[in-house]
Amino acid sequence: MKSKGYFLFISLLTSSLSAFAQQNQVWTDGSLQYKFTPKWILTTDLSSRLTVNGLKQDTYMLGSSIGYKITPQLTAIADVAWFYTDEPGERNTNEIRVYNGIRYGFPILKRVLLSQFLRLEQRYLSGLQSKNSVRLRFQLGATIPVNHPIMAPNTAYFNLSAEAFDNLTGSSSDIIVNRYRLTSGFGYILPQKIKTEVSYNVQPFRTSANPHFGLGEEFLRLRFIYPLN
Repeated sequence: MKSKGYFLFISLLTSSLSAFAQQNQVWTDGSLQYKFTPKWILTTDLSSRLTVNGLKQDTYMLGSSIGYKITPQLTAIADVAWFYTDEPGERNTNEIRVYNGIRYGFPILKRVLLSQFLRLEQRYLSGLQSKNSVRLRFQLGATIPVNHPIMAPNTAYFNLSAEAFDNLTGSSSDIIVNRYRLTSGFGYILPQKIKTEVSYNVQPFRTSANPHFGLGEEFLRLRFIYPLN
């Protein structure tokens, strides 16, 4: 019964996405995390971005990142990822993406954890005139535990974020560019410390040389984060 209810919930959200935007997707992300020491952490990511309606543009990603905790609040991150995009009848925009970033998190009030994430991405794209692109991204987010004062096993939580994108090099008329991303989600940490999340995301002010893309995009995102130790 629980699985049927969960499937119905996802179906309703997907249907609502399809009704209000031209280009919608469902993103699913799985992450494995391993801590070498209290300061060093390795993460491996596998994800899919499947089209719900609009121009078919299914994307699959495999990536890995290394993080170093400079202080309890400040973490430096380096990441490399490979993207394969299936666009029948269109140019495949396969991509290798490398970024360096820094994340800063700090608590306010009693239950709110704020975070800032600044990263610089180098994008290597195939099938486009502009093969390389450098993009700057800044995200401001908040995580709010519901039934416990801190993020711990058996804790439900809300997560909210706003992210701005700026294409520093590369033509925005040739490369798909997101200007902003707004996220509202809900998550739960299982007893095994596995973090599960579902979020609703809006990307307004989206530009592209492809006429099938509108100025906005919405997607449902499912995330699973599994710590190995």
